[in-house]
Amino acid sequence: QVIIAFAAFLAAGAAIFAARAAKKQAEVTATEVENRNRPWIGLTGLEHSVSSPEGTNPDRIQLSYMNHGSLPCDRAHLMVEMWLEEAAFADEPIHTENLPLGTIFPNETSIQSIQGPVSIWTLAFRVGLSGRITYFLGSREYVTRFTGELDFSRDRNQPTISWQNTEAVFSFTQDLRQEHYH
Repeated sequence: QVIIAFAAFLAAGAAIFAARAAKKQAEVTATEVENRNRPWIGLTGLEHSVSSPEGTNPDRIQLSYMNHGSLPCDRAHLMVEMWLEEAAFADEPIHTENLPLGTIFPNETSIQSIQGPVSIWTLAFRVGLSGRITYFLGSREYVTRFTGELDFSRDRNQPTISWQNTEAVFSFTQDLRQEHYH
């Protein structure tokens, strides 16, 4: 009887261990599926166009973005800050844009334009920008951050443009409206 009780005890311990391992594996699998099946918004392009000298249209910076994920997102929002890199007050943005984007479906590519007096800003030769796209899937908020630079030092009409997505994460509880990127 002692051997049978000991065997039952070992079997119960093995069952508990197996149940914990199965639960842990289920959590890992659920997290992996959640991360694969979500919206992934990212900047895909940054362009500059010059207004014609006789025209009334201001210079324009176009930001292209796409949902690379497998699910749509809602309540998407784009925030961009721009600054003159050589200016004495380079820590303060010279221009801020807050643009609601709405719902973005999988594989949807969109363009948002920022219009402004870029020709005046180019006197400093380099205009930096940084920003974020916030978006939701249900109650879960995500954020993609990006940076870029327009270098007008060689040609005022054809700046050298560089940009990159810097982060795409679940946005915990911090207040994104208070964030500055520079």
